[in-house]
Amino acid sequence: MDLAIARANLIALGQNTYPGRGIVVGMDRNRWYFYLIGWIMARSIPNRNRAYRREGSKVITAVAEASKPVGLPLAYYTAMDTARGVHIVTNGSHTDLLIRTFERGRRFADAFEEFEYEDDPPVHTSRIAAVCRPTQDPTFLLGIARKAVGSSACEREFFSREAVPGLGYCLTTYLYNDEPPPPFRGEPILLPLEGDVERIAKTIWDALSPEYRIDLVIKRVAVHSDYTETHIVSEGKLLI
Repeated sequence: MDLAIARANLIALGQNTYPGRGIVVGMDRNRWYFYLIGWIMARSIPNRNRAYRREGSKVITAVAEASKPVGLPLAYYTAMDTARGVHIVTNGSHTDLLIRTFERGRRFADAFEEFEYEDDPPVHTSRIAAVCRPTQDPTFLLGIARKAVGSSACEREFFSREAVPGLGYCLTTYLYNDEPPPPFRGEPILLPLEGDVERIAKTIWDALSPEYRIDLVIKRVAVHSDYTETHIVSEGKLLI
């Protein structure tokens, strides 16, 4: 039943021309790996001038072509990192705040109380994050900080989800394409995580609008060891 829902949600994601940036956290069907996935999308030419880049053990967004117009400083940040065994994926600079929070032994929710949605009016992009601490029976934590309807207040919402083989939990920055696009609301979206890393990456990439998608990053973390690997999908190709 859950897998059928996840597959239907994948189709719906493919019909949504602009969900904005997105993150996914989940487990493969064989219970061998936990997965963290992030993607970047943009509509404006300057904000499209970015790409995922590996920088040591972390993944950042960087200017793709220095000769072209660049986006807002908010468009360039650490997208994936690890602190004290906790693997993190986000859509903004709050990755660094989460790192500091975990290094101090504090909670996921503590970090969210220190930041708000992005200062990029009139869009007011939501900040989203997901974390995974590999254990035999892991619980994934997800959160969103978004602009409230009709006011400048920041709404924060947190979700705790148990790992289910073959399923991932997704948050996006927006609900759909509009001017400006409304912030995401509701429960994390179930998506299927079927097959190996290449198939999972291709499945998510193919669901994103070719008009606005830029890059995708996928990280898998072994359930029974310290093994991790990270790949970037650029122009539909899975890079080492």
